[in-house]
Amino acid sequence: MALRVVLAVVVSVALLAVSVPAVEEARTDRTAASLDAATDHLRTAGARLRATSDVTAVGPAARTVVSLDLPTRGWGARAGSLRVDDGELAWRVGDGPWHVERAPHLAVPDGPLVVSGSARLVFTHRVRDGRPVVVVRRGLK
Repeated sequence: MALRVVLAVVVSVALLAVSVPAVEEARTDRTAASLDAATDHLRTAGARLRATSDVTAVGPAARTVVSLDLPTRGWGARAGSLRVDDGELAWRVGDGPWHVERAPHLAVPDGPLVVSGSARLVFTHRVRDGRPVVVVRRGLK
């Protein structure tokens, strides 16, 4: 009887050891897919604002607000971060490397904007250094 219990425990531990890396990889893949979709959403929102509005140098400008709900650490996903900087969008899973993509129409006047969890970003269509850009700032939650 004791042998059966020991054998059952050994088999259970072996199955758990085999499945944990697959679960971790699935969590990472899910987070990466979500961050990639959020990056596409930001790029599209900026491009749509540029295509459908007139640019202004001063005064009220065309704007749009983008709400993000990025993955946080949990059973189904790992924590992720998104970074918006002049001319680029980047994302990373956990403390991994940044995956950088060009977004030449974006400008961040207050330096790089790093977002994790829930956030709102405000896009405005402005003239900066003589060229039309979409200025990105953090919005109020």
